[in-house]
Amino acid sequence: MKEKLKTLLIIILVLNSIVLIYKFSTANKIEQKNTENLAITQDYTYTPLDILVPNKAYLKTSDSKIFTIYDVTSEKFFDTAMNTLSEILSKSTLKINEVDEDNKELKFPDIVFCYPYEINLNLLLKAYDIEEVNPKIDTIKSISSFGIYLYDGEYSLLLSNKDKDYLIQDDDFDMSNMIVRFKKVIDKNNLNEVNLTNLDLSQMKKNLLVHDEIMMKMPITYVSNEVVLINMEEKDKLAERFFGVDKYYIRQIKEDNGSVIYFYNSNVLKINPNGLVSYYSPLKNDENERNLFLSLNTAVNFITKNSLFPYEFTLDEIIPIEAGKNKGYKFILSYKDNGIKTFVKNKESSHDIVIEVFNNEVRNFKQIFKLKEQLSYTSYEDNSSMLSYSEIIDKNYDYLKAQFIENKEINDKDKITKQEVISEITDAYPAYFDPNLKLKNERLIPVWAIEAFGKNYLFNVYNGVLMYVD
Repeated sequence: MKEKLKTLLIIILVLNSIVLIYKFSTANKIEQKNTENLAITQDYTYTPLDILVPNKAYLKTSDSKIFTIYDVTSEKFFDTAMNTLSEILSKSTLKINEVDEDNKELKFPDIVFCYPYEINLNLLLKAYDIEEVNPKIDTIKSISSFGIYLYDGEYSLLLSNKDKDYLIQDDDFDMSNMIVRFKKVIDKNNLNEVNLTNLDLSQMKKNLLVHDEIMMKMPITYVSNEVVLINMEEKDKLAERFFGVDKYYIRQIKEDNGSVIYFYNSNVLKINPNGLVSYYSPLKNDENERNLFLSLNTAVNFITKNSLFPYEFTLDEIIPIEAGKNKGYKFILSYKDNGIKTFVKNKESSHDIVIEVFNNEVRNFKQIFKLKEQLSYTSYEDNSSMLSYSEIIDKNYDYLKAQFIENKEINDKDKITKQEVISEITDAYPAYFDPNLKLKNERLIPVWAIEAFGKNYLFNVYNGVLMYVD
């Protein structure tokens, strides 16, 4: 009997050894983990189009008023605009006229879509799935806005960058679909009227046709720190998603402040209790040449795979970067709600999402994980009490003047005029500010965001008080 027990124990030990050897030998050969069984799942996929949507549009009505809208995807407005853009640019009969810089007679388009940066036109067309275009378009390298003429008998499009304007001429294009969408957006009556004083096209090119009053509806919005909404098991599963392996292969350290750090090979993931999630992975391959479209796709796929919940966000900046001899891009993104940009106060990250990509590889990633609360009904901020752009400037002129002096290093302060200070403002628009003081049910504060001197100054729309400098 003893001999039989010995034999059985030996067999069990041998089998256990085989299992352990197999697990350790395959530790570095693990394929991407199937995440369908995770507690945190997504049923959405981001594309480059989702983050390359213009940050605003100007609409000119038949009575020559100009309005600003920020939710350009409403009423399928931008979808129709992309179709219009695609069809016109593919026309074999189109003509391109480069506009003289001093041409003051250039007619303002009925619709102008603006981007917060100058972007490669070829990349933009790829992102919008516009594949077949007239070869003449290759002469236009980049744009910061594009305009559509709805009723002009001669021109259809205006493509602009900081240096040049290009009029696209095609006489026989039918604008009826675009006109229908245009009227639907106008009829929503959620628009901000632009002050037409001293209006010229150069202001539009600088993204600075400022509407004085906030007439649009800004929903009352609450957010919560997503990290505190998930338990430890779900954090582990989030780490599995980032690394693409089972938690069995992931090391973990819990810090006294509540942070959790995960390690897999040389990859590191840190989940902070303040909502900031950061990830680092060393580059595995040499990337000596940048590919913007490839890098952008990599970034979008990475965000899709590792987000907890769907977001509305926009691409704010594209920065070429280097790591040793490797070349890539840093993409800076920000959250939006109903087309309105949201600024989040965070000591460890001044941006909502920052991702460094080298073609197919992500080296660094930071995201402030915030969840928008879904209310049973929609209520709106009180527009009647909101200060106008002019009132914000007047209340804070001394402060802005001091910033002007500091940034320009001016000695003779007495000769500075108000116009000089205001001319440094590159954009101004309504936004939300998240003070990031509460873990749950944080109410976003409506602000005027004023861009100047390379910074964003956020002023409370109700009292004009400076809330934050980003």
